[in-house]
Amino acid sequence: MPEQRLAFGPFVLSPEAGTLLRQGLPVAISYRGLLLLSAMARNAGEVLTKSELLDAAWPGTAVEESNLSVQVASLRRLLGSMADGTEWIATVPRVGYRFTGAIERLDEAAVARNSAEPEPSIAVLPFVNLSDDAEQQYFADGLAEDIIVRLARLRWLFVCARNSSFSYRNKALDVKQVGRELGVRYVLGGSVRRSGQRLRISAEASDTSRGRQVWTERYDVELADFFTLQDQIADSVIGAVEPKLYAAEHQRYISRPPASLDAWGFVMKAMPHIWSWSSESELAAAEQLLRRAVDADPDYPRANSLFAWTMASRALLGLAEPA
Repeated sequence: MPEQRLAFGPFVLSPEAGTLLRQGLPVAISYRGLLLLSAMARNAGEVLTKSELLDAAWPGTAVEESNLSVQVASLRRLLGSMADGTEWIATVPRVGYRFTGAIERLDEAAVARNSAEPEPSIAVLPFVNLSDDAEQQYFADGLAEDIIVRLARLRWLFVCARNSSFSYRNKALDVKQVGRELGVRYVLGGSVRRSGQRLRISAEASDTSRGRQVWTERYDVELADFFTLQDQIADSVIGAVEPKLYAAEHQRYISRPPASLDAWGFVMKAMPHIWSWSSESELAAAEQLLRRAVDADPDYPRANSLFAWTMASRALLGLAEPA
């Protein structure tokens, strides 16, 4: 019987394998938590009594109900909430718990798609109006909408829809939670403050997986020039943030660990030859080892990039390709 995999939101749960993935990346989950989540997800929409859940997570063992409460609270913190703020696990008073999310049972192809490295993606959050006059919000909204339109023109970057990202208006934000709920890797936000006849615009982009900024900038413009310069300001933000996001994506790619320890070993053995490539024999030795690394793990970025470098070096030096 094929292994059952259950997908909900950004998660893929494999009860038999004992794994939980979020956007293709492993999530640390306790053994009891995994058993409880598996039981509830398999019976999504149904109320499971406390007794049934205790049997699922502590089979044949007498434990206090407080243990169940602790594990459910831990699961809630781990899963966060859905995009609409609803919790994945609902309490049914004096009875038990119910998994509220929609479950999709995946085939192998769908699992591969869900486990793949997610595409670069960003959500532009509504800019905050820091002016004393609430009527100035339209400055902030107009700028954020312009940035969304321009970012959407970048073919390599997925941009979250305005209606989804603007639902976070006036909410205390945790970029990691926003990333989980919207399924994006980056968020771009900022603020607009009017002071007399001047506007100060601040913007920042953050990596949701790490919860840290990758870019920040500030712009000062005359109020009379805002509508004339609005397009230029938006383009300036895009021009500044795009290379930062692209560089962050490149670093994420080359830092991806190999799937094969052998591949890593071949790369390490090739490095001395690369650093001392003073002769064709050194270059050939590096190529041979790197070719074996690529054969062991075709998706290992470091092996592929170094192998490409040796081939480019051979062409640059006018050396014939190895037989």
